[in-house]
Amino acid sequence: MTLEHFITLNNLSVRLASNIKRARAAVGLNDICKFFNNIKGVLRDTDPQLVFNYDDTNVQDDPGAKKVIVPRGTKGVERVQQHSKAYVSIMLCGDAAGNLLAPMVVYKSGYLYENWLKGGTVYLARQGNSAGGWFVMILFEKWFFVILLRKIRALDSPEQKIVIADN
Repeated sequence: MTLEHFITLNNLSVRLASNIKRARAAVGLNDICKFFNNIKGVLRDTDPQLVFNYDDTNVQDDPGAKKVIVPRGTKGVERVQQHSKAYVSIMLCGDAAGNLLAPMVVYKSGYLYENWLKGGTVYLARQGNSAGGWFVMILFEKWFFVILLRKIRALDSPEQKIVIADN
């Protein structure tokens, strides 16, 4: 029996898997429900424009995706691994009403080259660089104080503001 025949007989398909770390793969529905149960009381009567959520995401220059065999129709195929190639990090933040703040991009470099910034969008508020292309503390603080805190302080509301983040 050939591999192709086995795949067909068992209603399988060949897909490329996304790379994720073991800790992220371990998060399940119970973890997500527990999180939302913990914050629903605070969020219930809060104006959505006063609730912010931020997270950084990493764009890999070479994810090294591998083909895997999965049941046909499987969505979000992922491959758990310990490491990957170089990254560019992007900090994204929005409020619960759907308004987005300007993102910040961190390049993997010892120096932030001016030609990397040419032709960029006016909505890109900040750029930075670090040895690994990650948000190190000084870059996170730059984003937090210049982008997020400035936005929160500009809101014309005496109500509490809520900021949700991972880590």
